[in-house]
Amino acid sequence: MTVLGIVSEYNPFHNGHLYHLKKSIEVTKADAIVTVMSGNFTQRGEPALFNKWIRTEAALKSGINLVIELPVCYSTSSAELFAFGAVSLLNSIGIVDYISFGSENGDIKELMEIAKLLSTEDNDFKFRLKNFLKAGYSFARARQLAIDRESFNKKLITSPNNILGIEYLKWLIRLESKIVPVTIKRLGPEYNDQELNEANHISSATSIRNTLKNGDLEKVLQHLPYSSYEIIRNALLNGQKPLFKSDMERLIYYELIKNDKIEEIFDVSEGLHKRIKDRIYQSQSLDELLLGIKTKRYAYSRLSRILFHILIKYTKNEANSFNQTGPLYVRILGFDNTGRKIIREMKDKCALPIITNLGKQYNNLSETAKKMMHKDILSTDIYSLLSSNDINIGQDYVRGPVVITT
Repeated sequence: MTVLGIVSEYNPFHNGHLYHLKKSIEVTKADAIVTVMSGNFTQRGEPALFNKWIRTEAALKSGINLVIELPVCYSTSSAELFAFGAVSLLNSIGIVDYISFGSENGDIKELMEIAKLLSTEDNDFKFRLKNFLKAGYSFARARQLAIDRESFNKKLITSPNNILGIEYLKWLIRLESKIVPVTIKRLGPEYNDQELNEANHISSATSIRNTLKNGDLEKVLQHLPYSSYEIIRNALLNGQKPLFKSDMERLIYYELIKNDKIEEIFDVSEGLHKRIKDRIYQSQSLDELLLGIKTKRYAYSRLSRILFHILIKYTKNEANSFNQTGPLYVRILGFDNTGRKIIREMKDKCALPIITNLGKQYNNLSETAKKMMHKDILSTDIYSLLSSNDINIGQDYVRGPVVITT
C-alpha cells in the first residue's frame, strides 16, 4: 500500500484542497491518504471556523482516509515549527511514502535547493541572518533577506505556500526522512485573497471564511465540495456557530489583565510584555491591540500567535522542551475503512503512542507528553466555551474518532 501524507488546516475543506488531493494521488499513485491537520486553532493563532471533529468529517468525506491531529503547540507556531511538528508526525508513524504540498512555484527542485541551504545554514548565511536580525527585522524577514543574497528567485521565498513547502523539505532533510516530497502548483487566487473567485470556483480559504462571517452560506456552495458544504450547513442548523478571531477578544483581554508573567510566555522577548501591558488600556479591540504593538520585528501574525499562547499559558520552558522532542503522541481524529487498515499497519511501525481513546490512554503517556496533551485539552475547552451556548468542556476525554464506513 502506497501512503501519501498531507499537512492541512482544512479551514474549511474547499475546492482548492480537493484539486490538490486529486492531483497528488495522480502523481504519487497513492492507495491511501493520511493528513496531519491542525486541531481547533490555526497557524494564525486564531480559532478554526469549525471544530476539529466537524473538519475531520469533511476531510474524510472528501477523500482523506486518516486524520491525525497536529498538537496545538505546533499548529499555532511559526512556519518552521508548524512544519517541524507535522513532518515529525508523518515520519514517526512509519508508513508514509510521499508528502505532497501546494506551492505557488510548483517546482520541487528549486524549492529543495533553498531547503538544503536552510537545513545546513553555513557560516556566511548565519552571518547575514544575524546582521539582519540586529537591524531589527523579524526572523522571517531577516531570513528572506539572507536567502535573497543567494541569487534565488525572490518569489520563491516570499510566497506563503512556497515558504511552508520549503520548511517541510528542510525538516525532511534534517530528520533524514525517507518520505519523498512532491509539490502541486496552486490554482486560483492568492492565499490571502479576500473575495470569492467566481471564474473557476477555486477560492482562498480566507475569502470563504469572510463570506461565512457575513452569513452568506449559499454563496460558498460552488466553492466547496458538496459534502463539505452539507457538513457546514448541518453544523449551523445544529447550533454550532463558526468562530473568528474577534470571538476570542474578551478571553484574551481578561488573561492579559490578570497575567503578571507574560514575559515567561513562548516567543515574548525584548520588553514585548511591557508594550502589551501598556497598550491593553489604549485599545478597544483585538485588531487595535495588535496594530498598536506591531513592530518591524514583531509582525501581526507572530503577535496573534503570542496572544493565543498567553491565553493557554504556553511558556518558554515548555516550548524549549517540545521543540526538541517533536510531537509525543499520534492523536487519531478520524478514519474510514482504508484508514482503519492504515492504523493496523501503524501499530507495528509507529514510534509514538497512538491515541484513539484519551480517557483511557491519558495515564499511559509520559509526563512530558501529558504536558503537551494538556495544551490540546485546554484549547479544546476554550473552543467549546466560545462556540456553544452550553458549557461543554472535557470533549477531548469523551469524544472518539470520527468513523466513516462505506
